[in-house]
Amino acid sequence: MRKARITSIVFILTAFVAFIFSACEKADPYANLQLDIEQVARDIRESGKFVEELERLDDEAVPYVYNLGNPVKAVVYAGSGATPEEIIVVEYADEQARADGYKKLSAHLSSQRETFDDYNAEYRPLLDEPLFIEAGRYIIYCISSDFDASKAALNQHIDS
Repeated sequence: MRKARITSIVFILTAFVAFIFSACEKADPYANLQLDIEQVARDIRESGKFVEELERLDDEAVPYVYNLGNPVKAVVYAGSGATPEEIIVVEYADEQARADGYKKLSAHLSSQRETFDDYNAEYRPLLDEPLFIEAGRYIIYCISSDFDASKAALNQHIDS
């Protein structure tokens, strides 16, 4: 009888602890997000302020210019390279692939910061506040002269 009582108490405590931990786990608010990455990139380009005229890179050229991991699809707008301005919107198959892509884009950002420390240093401050967001299976990366305008364009897609 005593053993059954102890077993019951242990079971109840275990269930309670499991409940507490599961309640603390944050759900990804973007887990079911579906984006038209072509439109997201286009809207950011049209509403953001850029020093250079950004042009869409050919889809076949993107893997040769950017190491994005293994994306399902990527849309990239870039300038001449005289400024660090660019828009990169990437879709991945799952969160693990996205996490790998995020690391690679973080390395790209670090490299750009080093480059623009010396080359066209007047544009280096643009790299201090990038729009760099993970949302569900997507990464949105934008370097522009107007963070708020780019963020507002993105929010039209992820906050709806």
